[in-house]
Amino acid sequence: YSIWPTAFTQGEVAGINAAGGHAEHRGTPPSNRLKVVGTDVYSVGQFDAPDGSYEVIEEGGDGTYLRLVARDGRLLGANLIGRTHLVDVVREAVEEGKPLFAVPELSQYA
Repeated sequence: YSIWPTAFTQGEVAGINAAGGHAEHRGTPPSNRLKVVGTDVYSVGQFDAPDGSYEVIEEGGDGTYLRLVARDGRLLGANLIGRTHLVDVVREAVEEGKPLFAVPELSQYA
């Protein structure tokens, strides 16, 4: 899964440790970004809700789609179609387990 992001974070940890620091690779959420028929598509983390303890937020229109999966207010995964201006904030929120309300671009969904 997501070979480049994983390689990047592993290299970062290796560099820190090689320089005498103490870092641990905690893994990266699976992600994928591609273009389908001219439309940017991105997915990260867990975008399935296996039971009722997960909150699913969906919004679409004008050829775009957003799906956020959260649990206890924390973003666990997302699907974005045509809304790739949110890729970096969504990826960071998933990787760091941030609450939706703590991410200004996503706080409206909290």
